[in-house]
Amino acid sequence: MPSLSVIIVFHQVTPYLVPAVRSVLHQTETDLELLLFDNGTGAGLSALGAEGADARIRLLSFPENRGIARAHNVAVAAARGEFVGLLDSDD
Repeated sequence: MPSLSVIIVFHQVTPYLVPAVRSVLHQTETDLELLLFDNGTGAGLSALGAEGADARIRLLSFPENRGIARAHNVAVAAARGEFVGLLDSDD
């Protein structure tokens, strides 16, 4: 079980998504999981390029955009970490 679960919900693949993912994966704290929640894009991990292959990433998704609050709730319920952090996909 990781000590930290970081959740990023996205409903558009923007130029900020990959840098946001990269920033999580390159933290000094490595005992983490990154839950990416695809909120209706269908892009999956392929939108991340090489970063998408990191074993710490788990992909969750809705077939259509159901809102960020609902996606956050589902992701928090799926999180395995002792602590949970939310990061917006455009940060």
